[in-house]
Amino acid sequence: MFDTEALEITAKYPDLDIRILTPRDLSTNGWDVNTKNFMNSICVVEGKSLKISKIKGIWVRLSAITPDELSHIKQTDREYVATEMNAFLVYWLKMMSCPVLNPPGDLLLNGPLWTREQWLFKASTVGISVKTITYDTSNAILDENYKNIVETILIDSNCFGINDPVLISKIKKLSKISNTPFLSLTFSFENRLELLYANPNVVNCSNEILDEVFNYFQELQS
Repeated sequence: MFDTEALEITAKYPDLDIRILTPRDLSTNGWDVNTKNFMNSICVVEGKSLKISKIKGIWVRLSAITPDELSHIKQTDREYVATEMNAFLVYWLKMMSCPVLNPPGDLLLNGPLWTREQWLFKASTVGISVKTITYDTSNAILDENYKNIVETILIDSNCFGINDPVLISKIKKLSKISNTPFLSLTFSFENRLELLYANPNVVNCSNEILDEVFNYFQELQS
């Protein structure tokens, strides 16, 4: 599914020369990866060749390319092509010298391949209170009807949605160990805040968050 929010972002910031790299671009002639001098490589963005050295920052808005996003590929080949594209992009993103938000993990394009339970465990190791997840015998999660939900987003050193300095410090630690400077967290609140989810694939951002994202890139370039 095409990222329509990305189109809205390019319209909101016309002076930033934002371009959208899609799975279709990966199938377009013109790519040239120089393994000896990567910054001399050429990629294809929006159907046009672009020197790697011209790229000043990358916001990765896709955790992985799926077969469903490859409508231009023969259906029987889509699963294989998606796997190859993901492997290539992990390498390509790791080689970039510009800021990448979020950096790829070993398998995902914008963070570690952690399950919900693994995120909660990692959060608990840095002192964040987490919600106990209860499963039934069929492995389905029970009791997910939480009344009081608190959403927060971390971008580097800035946290939006909460103002507890102790909790913010712990969230920054989680961000550091997961290598995800851009992180969305969902808490439930009864007697205290308890983490339900953590997600490095942050989309549907408010204008405030969008401004902070581009401030992040500009600060790293200065």
